Amino acid sequence: MADNTSNNNTPQQEYQAGDKYEIPYEGSLGLLALGHIGLKLWREKRAEVDAQRKAQQNANKQE
Repeated sequence: MADNTSNNNTPQQEYQAGDKYEIPYEGSLGLLALGHIGLKLWREKRAEVDAQRKAQQNANKQE
C-alpha cells in the first residue's frame, strides 16, 4: 500500500488492486447498505433504459 498526501497535507492511504484491508464489524452494515442502494439505483436505471429502447423500437415499427 502506498501513502499519498492530499491537498491539505493529510496522509491518505492509497489501496491497490489485491490489497487487503480490515473492515471493522461496525462498518460492515454500512457497506451492506451502500451496496443495496447501489443495486437499487442500477436496477432503476436499467429499467429506464429498457423502457426507452422498447419505446424506440415501437416507434420504428410504426414508421
